[in-house]
Amino acid sequence: KKQMCLLLARHRVNYEIEDDDDEDELNELIGNVKLSEQFLKVAQDLDVMEPKTPEDIYKSHLAETGGFSRRRDTGGAQVDSARANLASTF
Repeated sequence: KKQMCLLLARHRVNYEIEDDDDEDELNELIGNVKLSEQFLKVAQDLDVMEPKTPEDIYKSHLAETGGFSRRRDTGGAQVDSARANLASTF
């Protein structure tokens, strides 16, 4: 029931549930009343509440030790720098 209410809310269907034990909770789900709370709960479940550093995202420290073969030429440092700059902007 809850999943169906979330789908109705996502598609902005105007529907009201009557004659159900959980009608208040289900109508709140359809009306997106607690949408931000649900997003925060998902973020906590996925462990993405804290911002990550560029090193955490690209794991550049692993590339230097050579976990896989990679061409190391002079342009590699520039690419890593560009990735770090791009990651730090977000």
